[in-house]
Amino acid sequence: ATGMKNEKHGSLMRHEMAYVLGQLRDERACPPLEDVLRNDKDCVMVRHETAEALGAIGAVRSQSVLEEIVERYPGRPELSDTCRLALNVMEWRMNGGDADDAPAACACMLNPYSSVDPAPPHPSHATKSPKELGDILCDPDLPIFERYRAMFSLRNLGGSANVEQLCRALMSDTSSALLRHEV
Repeated sequence: ATGMKNEKHGSLMRHEMAYVLGQLRDERACPPLEDVLRNDKDCVMVRHETAEALGAIGAVRSQSVLEEIVERYPGRPELSDTCRLALNVMEWRMNGGDADDAPAACACMLNPYSSVDPAPPHPSHATKSPKELGDILCDPDLPIFERYRAMFSLRNLGGSANVEQLCRALMSDTSSALLRHEV
């Protein structure tokens, strides 16, 4: 994890390191991830991914760092929105949303990729059409966390109608480069 702070590895490699560290969900990775996130001189792409990794890890110790970045960078959504997402998923987990014994309420809850995502699908999405999920995804007035939940529901459900809605967001959404990046 200490390699995260070594800029000689390049931005793309460090971005991928952050992603992998988040997927491992090992709290020992938090200090270097937090250091990179706080470093104003570091590449914003790497910092964005460290925020996602901290959300995936979900350590309470990282909450204050994520909140700090939200406050410091309100005009940098690639940082503030990512930190807000991380805080949202951490709150969701703290409220029991990630319980190992929780039944999957719908197929959208089953992640065929075994990844730790920035936002979980919502059980209410089981009764929504692909178009309705796409409308949630493309609604700039909704919190980014809810939009991400729709995005991951569409991804998990798969099929051409759901992929069409993901493509719609990718092609037509102008409210969030962060969202388009994740699609």
